[in-house]
Amino acid sequence: MWTYCTPDDVAGLFKPIKEDPETFDPDYLSGFIRKAQIHINERLRPHYVVPLVEPIPEVITSICADLAASFVLENHFSDIMYREDVPLASNYRRRAQSELDHVIEFQTLDGLPGIRKHAPEVPEQRRRVFSTTPNPSPMQGRLDAFDSATRGNTVSGGRWPY
Repeated sequence: MWTYCTPDDVAGLFKPIKEDPETFDPDYLSGFIRKAQIHINERLRPHYVVPLVEPIPEVITSICADLAASFVLENHFSDIMYREDVPLASNYRRRAQSELDHVIEFQTLDGLPGIRKHAPEVPEQRRRVFSTTPNPSPMQGRLDAFDSATRGNTVSGGRWPY
């Protein structure tokens, strides 16, 4: 599976991450990137085949970096009294969620290389009720009328015979 962003993408969003490479090493950041990818995949799953494959769209890279940065900030600074970091984490998360909502609502990934949509759902097969008695069942007539109505068919004269 390809990663949607790199540790450098995440580190570029918050200066202390860049300045402290021992604490924020790529392995540490990779865990948060995986968590961000899980969130992205769960949101995209009803619409697209996930995980996405190379080339990863730039908007997904941006969303992944924002989410991962928000997770890093929330996790690392949760026990330190840096009040300004909590709103920053919220801003990254809101921006990522907003961009992901936009991608899904407007289907902006459609047609990009490597992006595959899920096949449309196949309509359920309509079951037919048949009678073994010589006279037709009144229920069968109503079911036929309903079946015609739901398929857009009309009966002559605009009225249903049942």
